[in-house]
Amino acid sequence: MLLVAVLMGVAMSGLQVADWTTLDRQLDAADASGHTVISFGATPQAQTEIAISSCEALTHAPGVEVAGAMIPSGRTTVDQLGSGISAVRASSSLVPELTRAEVAVGDLLAPASAGVITGDSGYVRTYVAASPRPPGIDVNSAVISPLLTADVSTAYCVARLSSFADVDALAPILLSSLSSSGAPPAVRTVSDTFDPVDAYLNRTTRWAPAGVGVVCAFISLVLLLARGSEIAAYRLSGTSRRSMMLLCVIEQSVYAAVMWCSVTLTALALAPFLGSVSAVVAAGGIAACVWLALYSVGAYVNVRRDPTALARER
Repeated sequence: MLLVAVLMGVAMSGLQVADWTTLDRQLDAADASGHTVISFGATPQAQTEIAISSCEALTHAPGVEVAGAMIPSGRTTVDQLGSGISAVRASSSLVPELTRAEVAVGDLLAPASAGVITGDSGYVRTYVAASPRPPGIDVNSAVISPLLTADVSTAYCVARLSSFADVDALAPILLSSLSSSGAPPAVRTVSDTFDPVDAYLNRTTRWAPAGVGVVCAFISLVLLLARGSEIAAYRLSGTSRRSMMLLCVIEQSVYAAVMWCSVTLTALALAPFLGSVSAVVAAGGIAACVWLALYSVGAYVNVRRDPTALARER
């Protein structure tokens, strides 16, 4: 039983690592597809103007990583990149790279991580390469410059939420925080029926701790039935049912504690691959409690049997 307890503890932690790795991979794919990007703005049927200050203020809202305005600036020619390059003015709260240089160059265009670019209008600008952006923040093939002093409103405001944010729940809250004129801003999100977080929360393996507890309790009860002569010896020597039950439960408590320690130590060793070590430790506690609860019921039935009958089963 000690070996079973240790192996079950290791297996539980390993399963949690597998679940978290799957979630992490799915979140990366969802983020790359723009699953957490929300845009607010005008529609072909109605125009609206959003105050840039209120748009940039969304960065302080819970669950929002970056937010800001994007204003197309037509096409430009850059000596190092070519002609007809898309130009965009954006908030530094949306494109943080703008705080480190005069312009940022989309990752699909940037010839190096940093440097200087020159253009046909005679300007010379320092630049840094912008990190890849998901759909909805379309700057991967653009030269991005900071907003002008005259830019006080925009037709579009973009926000990227954290990977675990509930897009459907946050969208109306963020919309209500915007100051706009004209028609109410429309909300646009990536149409994606698969939610990695929801799939993780409803995964079948979330019942694994209870399942481990059931399996361990079953194994312990099978072994207890095979020890009928041992129980009979205790009972015939004058041990009461209550004392016998207490002995059995204490024994299993040791095994359950060993399993819990195994889960905890394995989780600490695998901490870099887990989202929450405390959650794994709590799962180990659930398994131990289920183990003891089911074992106690089964053991009580066996301990109450006639000791002479147990002795004959030797």
